[in-house]
Amino acid sequence: MAGNPLAILFPYVKKYAVELYLLIGAYSYFSHQRNLSRTYNSLYSKFDFQRKYHIERLRNFVQNSDPKV
Repeated sequence: MAGNPLAILFPYVKKYAVELYLLIGAYSYFSHQRNLSRTYNSLYSKFDFQRKYHIERLRNFVQNSDPKV
């Protein structure tokens, strides 16, 4: 039994190359979006209080500063 044991799959890969390409592309896109969402949620849930506090202080500073235009 010489050769690559996966050689049985090569004709199927060649036959369904476009479908596999689209399937892998869709999977990688949705996987990336899910990972981005998880990263965003973990960052902003951890630092949510600090972020809101900073934005509130910045908003108050801008509202209370007198325009010298």
